[in-house]
Amino acid sequence: ADGDCPTRFRFRDLLAEEGEIASNPCDPAWLDPVAWNGPSFDTVWAGFTGDGYLDFGSTVGEWIDFEVTIPDDEPRDFAIRFANGSTIDRPIQVLVDGFVVTTLSMPPTGGWTRWSKAWMTLPLPAGPHTIRLRTTISNGPNIDRIDAPDLPFTPIDADLWRPHHRPTIDWKHAANEARVPTLDAAGAAAFSIIGPSASPVTGTGFGGACATGGVIVDDPRWPAAYRGLFFADYIYGWIRVLNLDAEGDPVSVSGFDNTAGAITAITHDPVSGHLLAIRWDENPIRIIPPAPACPADLDGDGEVRGGDLGLLLAGWERPGPSDLDGDGTTAGSDIGLLLSMWGVCPP
Repeated sequence: ADGDCPTRFRFRDLLAEEGEIASNPCDPAWLDPVAWNGPSFDTVWAGFTGDGYLDFGSTVGEWIDFEVTIPDDEPRDFAIRFANGSTIDRPIQVLVDGFVVTTLSMPPTGGWTRWSKAWMTLPLPAGPHTIRLRTTISNGPNIDRIDAPDLPFTPIDADLWRPHHRPTIDWKHAANEARVPTLDAAGAAAFSIIGPSASPVTGTGFGGACATGGVIVDDPRWPAAYRGLFFADYIYGWIRVLNLDAEGDPVSVSGFDNTAGAITAITHDPVSGHLLAIRWDENPIRIIPPAPACPADLDGDGEVRGGDLGLLLAGWERPGPSDLDGDGTTAGSDIGLLLSMWGVCPP
């Protein structure tokens, strides 16, 4: 390691949010402040990187400096990582080598622990430069760093860094609002509210207070609409299912049982195909999939053909979907039932 490089890293500096660059903290893909006048150094609000962040005070004209060396004359993109827990925009003026180049909006981020990025393109000539952030109103945002993904940096060893995975879906207390993680146009982590047409996941918003359960069901005995991730809310007493695509990404969410009760766990029995839901103050419930119109269509393509026969033979002498007569094992009688259903499944 270089002389300025520590022998140990902070865990938070080895986390990479979805959309972030996993870079070595000794030669990162971002710039740390080198000088400031007015802002106070702080560590109160979580989510920052490095030693802490800078909190602008209440005076117009407070500033923070960053130093950067540009290898050539090509324009580069930079992003100010900031948090604004207030309810109003707190714009920042950007100066390069003493000259004003732009003013960036710093809109509310939804809380002081919610960090966002304001992007800008700077056509800087090759050589060293000082980027200054200066307040234009009496209060500014909290500033963590400036991201510089277009400048040279050292990727971190894959054995050291860890990706930060956001929840596949989350929902609010006492409000019918659920959301899924997305990436914005700049590739940074964002989210989308379920319900509006722009959401990548279809469905209706919902609320809750305590997530429980969680089991993926990919069982041909269940209709396609109910194959996916089953999850529950202990307080609100509902069970919902999140449908997934072939890559495991969510595509739709729908209600399954709104009166299930205080669910503490959900599991799937691969033998019977049933869902078992454990409840805190009542007996467990067993949820049975509806009888399929074409049980021999094991591959779900709407026809009983050679592929289904192959799946049946793959399950030979075992329980499961290939046990068409339900006697606990796949055997010759199940072949007979499959052959009796040969052809296109009934509508």
